[in-house]
Amino acid sequence: MAPTPQEIPQVDIEKTELVNGDDPDGKRVVISGISGAYPRSLHIKDLSDNLYNKVDPIADGKPRWDYAHPEVPKHVGLIPGLDLFDGQFFRVAYRMGINMDPMSRKLLEQVYQAIYDAGVNPEHLSGKKVGVYVGTCLSETEKVVFYCGFEGKTGLGIAGCNKSMFANRVSYWLNAKGPSLAIDGGCCSSAVALEQAYQALTRGDCEAAVVGGCNICLHPQTSIHFGRSISLCFDGKNKSYDKSADGCVRSEGINVLFLQKAKDALRIYADVVYSKVKYIANKHPGSWKRTTEEVTEFLKEFYDEIKVSPRDVEYVEGFGAGDADVDKTELEAIDKVFCEGRSDPLYVGSVMSNVGYLESASGIAGITKVLLGYHTGQLAGNLHCEQPRDDVAALREGRLQILRDHKPTARSYIAVNGLSVTGINSHVLLHGHYKPKDLTKYECNIPRLVLISSRTDAAVTKVIEVLKSKPIDAEELALIQNIHSSRINGHLGRGFTILDTDKESKTTSLCEKATYFDSGDRPLWFVYSGMGSQWAGMGAQLMRIPIFAAAIEKCRRVLEPKGIDILHIITSDDKTIFDNILHSFVGIAAVQIGLTDILLALGLVPDKIIGHSVGELGCAYADGCLTAEEMVLSAYSRGLVSVQTPFIRGSMAAVGMGFEEVSKMCPPEIEVACHNSPGSSTVSGPADVMTEFVADLTAKSIFAKEVACSNIAYHSRYIAEAGPGLLKYLKEVIKTPKLRSERWVSTSVPQDRWEEELAKFSSAEYHTNNLLSPVLFEETSQLIPKNAVLVEVAPHGLLQAILKRAMPSCANVPLTRRGHADNARFLLEAIGQLFMEGYYPDIRQLYPKVEFPVSTGTPHLSHLVEWAHQEKWKFPTYASPERISSSTCVFKISLHDAEHLYLHGHRIEGKTLFPFASALVCAWDTISMVARAPLRASSVRFRDVMLHAQPVLHESRLLRLTVALQRGSGHFEIEDGITKVASGYVLLEETKEESAKTEDSVEDIVIGQDEIYNILNERGYMYQRSLKIMFINRGEFRGIREVNPSLTASCVPWHGRWETFLDSLLQLNVLRQPHDHISQPVFVREININTNIHAKSVELDTDLKVEVCSVNDYTSRGNIIDLLVQVHFAGLNASDILKVKEPFVDQHQSSDGVYGMDFSGTTVDGTRVMGLTRGAAREHARATPQLLWPVPEHWSLEDAATVPFAYAHALYCLAIKKRLSANCRGMKVLVSGGAGATGQAIIALALHRECRVFVVVSTVFKKNFLMKMFPKLNADDIICCRDDTFLNRVLPATNGLGCDVVICSRGQYKDAYIQCCGPLGVTLDIHQVKRNENFQFKMHALTYERSYVCVDFSSLFVRNDIETFQRLQRLVAEGISDGWVRPLSRVTYAPQDATRAFRTLARGAHLGRVLLRVHEATSRAETGLMCSGTRSQLMVGDSSLVTRLAAHLVRRGARNLHLQLNDTERLARQLKEWQKWGVNIKTSSEKLAHTDCASNLLKQSLSLGPVEGVFVVIAEQVNDQTREIYKTLLDNLDAQTRKMSSIKYFVVIGINNRLGEKVCVSRAADGFPAMMLSVSIDTKVEGGLPASYGDIVNATERGLQTKQPVIFARYPSVREASLTEQIEKIIDVTITGNADSKTLQDLGVTKDQAQKLWVYLRDKQNINIPEDEIALLSVEKIREMEETLKESNASVEGLTAFIPFVDTDELMATINVVVMPTLTQGYDMRDDEFDASEACLYIVPGLQGLHQRYHALCERLKLAAVVLQPGLDQPDESLEDMTKRYITMILKKKGETNKFYLLGHELGVLSVFEIAAALEDQGMTGTVFCLGGGPDEFVAELERQLFLACEGDDSESALQEAVARHMCALMGYSSPRLDAALRDAPTWPQKVKESVSALRGRVPHSMQYARLLIEAAYARVMKARHHTPPEPRALQSQVVVLRSPAPSYLDALELQRYTREPLAVHDLRAPLALAADDLRSAAIINQYLDEKTRESFAKKTLCHTYLMSSASYFKVNDD
Repeated sequence: MAPTPQEIPQVDIEKTELVNGDDPDGKRVVISGISGAYPRSLHIKDLSDNLYNKVDPIADGKPRWDYAHPEVPKHVGLIPGLDLFDGQFFRVAYRMGINMDPMSRKLLEQVYQAIYDAGVNPEHLSGKKVGVYVGTCLSETEKVVFYCGFEGKTGLGIAGCNKSMFANRVSYWLNAKGPSLAIDGGCCSSAVALEQAYQALTRGDCEAAVVGGCNICLHPQTSIHFGRSISLCFDGKNKSYDKSADGCVRSEGINVLFLQKAKDALRIYADVVYSKVKYIANKHPGSWKRTTEEVTEFLKEFYDEIKVSPRDVEYVEGFGAGDADVDKTELEAIDKVFCEGRSDPLYVGSVMSNVGYLESASGIAGITKVLLGYHTGQLAGNLHCEQPRDDVAALREGRLQILRDHKPTARSYIAVNGLSVTGINSHVLLHGHYKPKDLTKYECNIPRLVLISSRTDAAVTKVIEVLKSKPIDAEELALIQNIHSSRINGHLGRGFTILDTDKESKTTSLCEKATYFDSGDRPLWFVYSGMGSQWAGMGAQLMRIPIFAAAIEKCRRVLEPKGIDILHIITSDDKTIFDNILHSFVGIAAVQIGLTDILLALGLVPDKIIGHSVGELGCAYADGCLTAEEMVLSAYSRGLVSVQTPFIRGSMAAVGMGFEEVSKMCPPEIEVACHNSPGSSTVSGPADVMTEFVADLTAKSIFAKEVACSNIAYHSRYIAEAGPGLLKYLKEVIKTPKLRSERWVSTSVPQDRWEEELAKFSSAEYHTNNLLSPVLFEETSQLIPKNAVLVEVAPHGLLQAILKRAMPSCANVPLTRRGHADNARFLLEAIGQLFMEGYYPDIRQLYPKVEFPVSTGTPHLSHLVEWAHQEKWKFPTYASPERISSSTCVFKISLHDAEHLYLHGHRIEGKTLFPFASALVCAWDTISMVARAPLRASSVRFRDVMLHAQPVLHESRLLRLTVALQRGSGHFEIEDGITKVASGYVLLEETKEESAKTEDSVEDIVIGQDEIYNILNERGYMYQRSLKIMFINRGEFRGIREVNPSLTASCVPWHGRWETFLDSLLQLNVLRQPHDHISQPVFVREININTNIHAKSVELDTDLKVEVCSVNDYTSRGNIIDLLVQVHFAGLNASDILKVKEPFVDQHQSSDGVYGMDFSGTTVDGTRVMGLTRGAAREHARATPQLLWPVPEHWSLEDAATVPFAYAHALYCLAIKKRLSANCRGMKVLVSGGAGATGQAIIALALHRECRVFVVVSTVFKKNFLMKMFPKLNADDIICCRDDTFLNRVLPATNGLGCDVVICSRGQYKDAYIQCCGPLGVTLDIHQVKRNENFQFKMHALTYERSYVCVDFSSLFVRNDIETFQRLQRLVAEGISDGWVRPLSRVTYAPQDATRAFRTLARGAHLGRVLLRVHEATSRAETGLMCSGTRSQLMVGDSSLVTRLAAHLVRRGARNLHLQLNDTERLARQLKEWQKWGVNIKTSSEKLAHTDCASNLLKQSLSLGPVEGVFVVIAEQVNDQTREIYKTLLDNLDAQTRKMSSIKYFVVIGINNRLGEKVCVSRAADGFPAMMLSVSIDTKVEGGLPASYGDIVNATERGLQTKQPVIFARYPSVREASLTEQIEKIIDVTITGNADSKTLQDLGVTKDQAQKLWVYLRDKQNINIPEDEIALLSVEKIREMEETLKESNASVEGLTAFIPFVDTDELMATINVVVMPTLTQGYDMRDDEFDASEACLYIVPGLQGLHQRYHALCERLKLAAVVLQPGLDQPDESLEDMTKRYITMILKKKGETNKFYLLGHELGVLSVFEIAAALEDQGMTGTVFCLGGGPDEFVAELERQLFLACEGDDSESALQEAVARHMCALMGYSSPRLDAALRDAPTWPQKVKESVSALRGRVPHSMQYARLLIEAAYARVMKARHHTPPEPRALQSQVVVLRSPAPSYLDALELQRYTREPLAVHDLRAPLALAADDLRSAAIINQYLDEKTRESFAKKTLCHTYLMSSASYFKVNDD
């Protein structure tokens, strides 16, 4: 907190006039620089433009977060470029920079800009006492770095975000030695910082001070906290002092003031007269509220201290909070202090109305607005003050006026007022500084050169463009040049411009340049050229430069006595003026003197000086050895002696050769006068000789040209006579020679003589020697560094060509140019170029001196600063609830939801199952949601779909179906928490525009819907007939309308639901199955859904035609027809193992979902065959003739089954792939896995071809086996190893060459097998590659013409390669004939042991083949039904059961059937199917009542063959008439069949009757076959469909095995065993009583037992768990499965009905508002993610008052839900007060929506109508749900349950004891001792005390929490019992009652009085206590949602979402 005036030394300020006043003590503190970033304002100029153009920078400003919270306004003022920072300039390392608070980063930039605005180079402040004071309060990033970090936990966050570093880092960058403080004064922080800076400057602690304030808005929670302390407006308009003020708008700002003493300031915006802060909020701490008296006292104290009258203040910049009370207090206090005795009204304004509430930066923001007023002469008016408030007397009476429009200012006293939420008030008094601008006094004759450096060359260009765009302001340029008078570290861009004013008074740029500068120091060399640089008028333009003119004046004065007019010589345009050599010498010298003076005046001091010829006189002047007068006189002497001395007629010529070359070519008469460079020389000699020499060189193509020299051969022996004379003259001029400095390098004395006396002094002798000696410029110039900057000081850049060629890496800058129109401008360009080369010319010396401080109105400079913002810097922003959607979705399915009612119709074997088709649609929906595509609108493709189990659906349990989708591949898995439902691949396809096709079916569709579903019903598919419930057709699963007899074409109507449509397609597949049982599809290869074609098809006809193409049907291939074979034995292969373990590793192997490739069996005509086909492991196989072989007579079918695959595979490898010829004797073959079937076959073939065979096996046993099988094998060539050591055996045995053929059948050690392959050899890899198997194939394996071939035998079936089939057929047949193809060893398993067969195959623990004995499944019943294929069977009776029984007889061998049926139509399809099996069928519809019926039936049967069996089915309702008919029929059949010896079976089946009992007993007694099966069942089930007959057929066969004449069959009416009991029975292990963690494996379950359990769970319980996981099932998991499978019938009584549990989370129990997970927001949703703009259900809970009770209700809601928890802290609160509190909660939470949904439950029902009424008063309407019933139902149920809880005792004490006892029990403790203590306690407080005492140490809760729970429970019960409801108010809203079973005397319609709308009543099955768990409740609520809410839900994705860092409320912004 800021110190009070009593705590700090006070400044005694006299009341004096400050404007242009004196400052004798030098204590005046002024503001000389300002900068700042504000909303939509990068800098002060932007702010000024916005203020004076009345632009609202916040109106369209959106916050940095996406957060729809009702308490968070949607408008925030944002500064631009928060993510930009020039870290390199401020020497901030990257890791530090990203860990810095963004305020700290931007503050650094604003500090620089403020200093820049003051015209100060920040480098000039280095090491000085500059204070830094930064005001900041709340930093939202201060703690983030510790919890989140930007680049991990680097530890740099402390230095980066600690607020003290805000100031310290500025001090570090400036290298300032003054105080460095970060000051937290709340909203007055920046004002407190100003106060501290002001005091430090006044005390002398500082020379200057930086004062800053900063605030940014990153997190919406800050707005919530602020909104609960102060008023925030929601329209983004800060209406300061307006009648409609409704709060402020939060805003960002980072601003800086630069304070100096007035004596040091180059610019003054204002004087800081005084600053003061004080804590005054004694009555209203923690808010803006103050009393008028508090503020008045503070202000009077302020002005009393400085002896300034408040009446002298012309304007007050107020705080302007936009809060009615705060604004009123401030205005009233201002009136009392400032308006007393004032004649004119006092204007009051607030910058907060313009830029918003800047919090800690507010103080400087107000000051900045005032400074802009001083600067422009006008104070900016307020925004959003349309109607100034009229409740302040001073405003009404005119003493105060709100500054609504801009107003001129007198630039006198202005006060800036401030206040803070923390209780601080601030006040600052400023006085304007006014200095009128008069630029005429700074006019000059030359253009303005402006030198600029910046971070980039683009930034330099920007400044130049700004300067060009306005009139030249000398004072502005003076500030700029002061800044750039020395280096600014980090400025990598440099440039200059030359500005002038044209005739139209517009600023023009004569020259400009900007480029990158690498800031390297370069040595500066002055180069003085000599004779030849002179030209007429060479000094005319330079005379405009005062420094040059002054130098010429000195020369004029000394030469005038000599009769030389130097001014005329250098300015005359007479081209003959230099014909006089004397004029040349003095002219060149004078110009060089002037140019040298300019360079030295600009501070350009050379590092070295070099001269050429007479140019060494210039060197002497620059070196300080000669004065200007001495230099010009020395030049005069040189010229004079040249004129006076008689010389030969000489000449000089320039030659394009160096000294070394030209000296060898020169005639004796010619000398090399000047050694210019390696490529240039000047020769001197007699004129005639020179002419000839030049001509000679020219003829040789050597450059040579004579130069003007006044016919004098300078620097040669021919002018030696001039030496004495020149020496005499020079001695008269240079009387005291000076020592030459090291800077001056001589070109007239060789370097090895520099230590001689002649070379040490700039003497007459030295300069005489210069004239007479050759010029050694080439030699001396070797000393010039390669990076030097060479400034040629001469009238013309004579040496430029020489310098550029000789020293190309040096920078050459000539100061003048011959003939240039304006050499003054040329000189300025040269100076600019020197700046570009890294030097800092003080160009202020060229122009009139500017008087500081500059005039008022001199443009701001801070906006000219442009930063190098090439990269964006991270900063933490609020982690918006814009979640990342996963590809996992949970579908919550209830039979009561409107969208799932259709599922009632999907019943199979008495269970309602969730169909596979619906599961696939869930996968489709999921991928659509992941792709953000409309549901079921995009085309989709399923492939390789595995269908595992259809979950059971219950009325009272929810099915949670999880769909997990892998992005990219489209692989999905669907599971229900227990078992996997389906898996496969799904991808969205591009919907192609194709026309719908309609094709006519080949066959007429004859089988109708009823018949179809009768067939399916017999198999157990109980699809219900049409029954509409809530507009949903339960019969949609009866989707096949009709089908043709072959079941290949059907009509499936489209009802608008994909689930039932796809299920109908699966039903068609089921219908086609040859058996009569439940058939669950397992695998679907592909489903393509083109929604476009489908939509067009539906438009044409809703009855869609479906055609079936099955690979198992007969397929025509030219003239070849596949043959049907009954399989007896089938072989299993390695590929089958892959299918089991990895079903999708190879599409063409696994797509059909069947196993086996070779088989043996019999054709229809009984022929024994063996062959190859895909999916051979089945009862019947379709075989291609080309892959069939007859079985040799001496082979069994089991022998034959071992042959086809092994030998065909071997021949495919060696005879087809390798093409091993018959003549291959001696070839070497290596076989891996030789004991396997393919290995044995390859060995046999190789030995047959007389090859040498090497074999690798894994055991000695296998080696011995092969030696017995193949005696020709060499024992040493059979290698037994389990690693790659065989390589060391094979290579030596083949002399290192390797084998010709290598058969590799193992994935492991594949590289070693490849190395065994010899030159020209081939490696045949027959190994089946497994998924994720990686193998590095080395290219070295292909050297020596070796080959590597992968062999996949199964690919033949994909290609359907008939030619190869025929070749293999021939080769195998030849092998059988030659004897080398013979049966292999094998191990054979029965079908029920298939699992063991696969395990054997996987372990490799076998030799040869693994076979399945397929035919055993149909031939093992030796004592049951076995029918002859030559005899006939007579069957009479019910069509359905007879047809089913007939099919069974066919499977038992029957081939001749005579069926007497009452309905033959449905038999058509079966007849066609049986005909494929060679079954002869005769049907008749003989009337059973006919007397000859039995005789006729038997005769017809005999026509088919001898009668073997008679089967009579009596299934119809028996009456007297039918009883007699059947009795007669049976008697006749009995009599006639007694005569037939062929009769084997005489069976009568009676359904609920015993009509055949007497006949069968009689026959049995007489020794004739007979059996009466009396079946007692209920033939009708739900939906009116007949019961399934499968069990009857099975009972018939079992009955025949008993040999009893009469069998009674019925379903036992026993209690259905639980799942646990059934499992115990199957595995014969006790589960009950074991620990939950125990697994079946722990309990000793064997593999066989686990397999049985797996089959049971899969087939009977629809639970498909991987077989290898069965043994790992825990006891706990089994119990979970059992709970899931059974219906919930829970009920509760007593207090448990209302308070079933307590919340273990003490914090959650006390939270007032809990957002619940629904379908629109998940369980992982954070509390801050509530979207107030969405519809929401507000739940007013029951007596328990906890949100957990409503989880089941909420999770299926299609809108957001919130539970209003009453909490525990107000147990004595009345129900009315609780209701009011609920209303307040909702109004804060509701946002801007005008629609509400309320739900009351139990106690909540008593409040919900009052809440609804209050919301309607706010203009809202909605829907009120009464869960469980209305108030009367609740009260009645409460009394009933309390009666039970108190055991009939209606006393208050009994109720108290019951409540206390119940709550203690819920917390985990109950005992008789507690009961006794409660009875003995006389009062409720004592009972509570006893309860708490009993709980202490026994429960995990705190005792305070336990006490609150008990007290709250009792208090709520009492509130409910004693509540007197107010008179009902008829609501506009709808009331919906979800009524639990209630007493009959209660009428729900009584609630009609609560609403004007029709009352809606729905009945629940659950009692009131469990109403929230009733699945109907959520379905009913969803039914009443408005259209907008339903549409909003339809667009939402239900996929799970997640946060990258769920524990973080911040994220890193790196956009």
